[in-house]
Amino acid sequence: MVQQNVQQAISERMAAGWKPTHSSEASEYLKAYLKDADNSEMKTDRLVKQRCDLSHTDMHTIINDRSIGSRFFEILADFMHPSPEHSIYISPMYGEFHGQKNIREWLIPTMQQAGSYAFDARCPARFFDDGEGGTSVDEWQLTSYQDGKWKPLVSGISIRKFRDGWITYASDHFNTLPSRMAAQAKGKAMPLLPEFKSLKRYTGPMPELSPHAREVFEQRETVWKQAAAKRNSIPTFVDSNLTNRELFELAYNEVGHRWELVGDVMHPTDSEYHDPIFGVISGQDNIRAWMIDIMGKAGNVMFEPLGPPLFDGETSFEETRQMAIQPNGEKVFMVRGASIRRYLNGYAVYAQDYFDVAPMLDPAVHAASLAAGSVITPADIEKYRN
Repeated sequence: MVQQNVQQAISERMAAGWKPTHSSEASEYLKAYLKDADNSEMKTDRLVKQRCDLSHTDMHTIINDRSIGSRFFEILADFMHPSPEHSIYISPMYGEFHGQKNIREWLIPTMQQAGSYAFDARCPARFFDDGEGGTSVDEWQLTSYQDGKWKPLVSGISIRKFRDGWITYASDHFNTLPSRMAAQAKGKAMPLLPEFKSLKRYTGPMPELSPHAREVFEQRETVWKQAAAKRNSIPTFVDSNLTNRELFELAYNEVGHRWELVGDVMHPTDSEYHDPIFGVISGQDNIRAWMIDIMGKAGNVMFEPLGPPLFDGETSFEETRQMAIQPNGEKVFMVRGASIRRYLNGYAVYAQDYFDVAPMLDPAVHAASLAAGSVITPADIEKYRN
C-alpha cells in the first residue's frame, strides 16, 4: 500500500510537470501510443525498426512532455536508431550503450528500479538548429519522494541529437557522487566509473568574433592589465552594448577561456553561475573573482569541445571534456561536461556547468590533476561554497 501511494505521488508530480505545445501530428502520435500502451508494462524486448513519421521538433516536444510520466523512457528508446553504429546513449553512471536494443535493455529496467524519483523540468527544453537535424537540451531536477515530501537531490542536463527521423545521440550530465556516497553508506555496490571510449574532440569551426565583440574584448583586456599593474581589483563592466550573438561569440571563441572575460559578461547584479562543486556564485564581481582565483589554481587544463557550440538567440550550449596536460605533453581525460548560458540585455544572466564530480576523486585522475599543476584545496572550496 505504501509503495502504491509512492507511485501515485510520482505519477501525479510528473503529470503536473511541464507539458510543451504539440503539433496535431505529435498529439496524434502520442494519443495512439498511449492507447496502445494502455498502462501495460514497458518491455525490454521491444524493437522499433521503422522510423516515426514525425518532424524532429515534434519528437522533441514528445520526449520532453512530463505529463507522460515514466512512459517517456519507452518512447525515448523507440526513437533511438536501431543500429549500434548509428545511435549511442552516454550515462555518467553506467557508461556507453550503442543501438536501440542495448539502450532499451539498460534504460527501462534501470529507470523502473529508480522507484520514488521524478525528473522535474527546471525550464522548458530548448531545441537548437544544428544544421543537421536538431539538438534538444533539457535541464532537470531529480527529486525523491520520502515520507510524504519531495526532496531535491541533484540537477542535470540531457542532450538529444535528431537525424533523419531518429535520435542518434543521447547524453546525460549530472553529479553521481551523492548517489555513490549514499550507496556506500548503505553498503550497496555502485557501478564503477565508466570509460567513455566514443568521445571525440570536435575540430570544426567555432564562432568568430564580430568587429564590435573583438573591440570590446580588447578594451577589457587593457582594463585587466591596468588593474594587474596597479594591483587593483578589476572594475565592474557596465554598458556593454553587446548583442546576444556577440555574447555567444565571446563565450565560445578562442578568447572564451579568459576567466576575466567570463566574469565580465555576467550581469553586474542579476546574474548567477551554478557549479557542481562550488554552488551558486552571484553577481559579476563575485563570479569574476571566483573564476580568476580557482582557474588560476587549476593547473594546465584544457577544455576540448565535443561538438559545435549551439545558439538560438537567447541561450547557448556546448559539451566539452576536461583534459589534464601532463609535464610530458600527454593529455589525461578528467571529466566530460556541458555548459548552458542565457543572455539578456547585453549580459549573460545565467550560467551553469554540469559535470560529474566523482571522477575527480579517482586516484589516477587526481594524480593527473596534481601533475598538471592543480593546487586547489578543500579550503578553496569552502571559501566559495554556500
